[in-house]
Amino acid sequence: MRDQRALLRQVLEGLSRWGIPYMICGSVASSVLGEPRMTANIDIVNDPTEEPLLDLVGELEAAGLYADADSARAALQARAMFNVIDPVSGFKVDFIIRKDRPFSIEEFRRRREAEVWGIRALLTTAEDLILSKLERSMKGASERQFRDALGVFVLSMQRLDREYLRIWAGELGLEALLKRLWAEADP
Repeated sequence: MRDQRALLRQVLEGLSRWGIPYMICGSVASSVLGEPRMTANIDIVNDPTEEPLLDLVGELEAAGLYADADSARAALQARAMFNVIDPVSGFKVDFIIRKDRPFSIEEFRRRREAEVWGIRALLTTAEDLILSKLERSMKGASERQFRDALGVFVLSMQRLDREYLRIWAGELGLEALLKRLWAEADP
């Protein structure tokens, strides 16, 4: 049975081996940059071409993980998401194909190396994670997304590029949520 750390290491080694650029985001990133919390999912934004992606999927499938080449191919074409699942533990990796929009391109460009569960990996920045979490919150994903953004904001407050946050919040229609975040973080 794989634990999440072993699953993450296996996936990151495969991404590296096949030359697929990636960044860890989502709840794992908010646990690193904000308040730790449990999650069964590892979210990884990646920007592959078809052949290396299918090679990676084949490698993961051969290692006993549920990975479907047709789902991966469809996700790549639609710039959407597909899953890789450890059938024994139930842990899941969401492979999110990088969207082709200005914010997603900039967010991916800004990724930074960090330590995740004792593994060196590429991680979204605090600012971009805050914006992504606010965007998901706005789309009705859950109040948890806003709380994750707040946790990252509070722990990173002294280092945040607030102008960057203001600019992209305006571009993404998140001004009201960012204002609420600021008010709750710095009363």
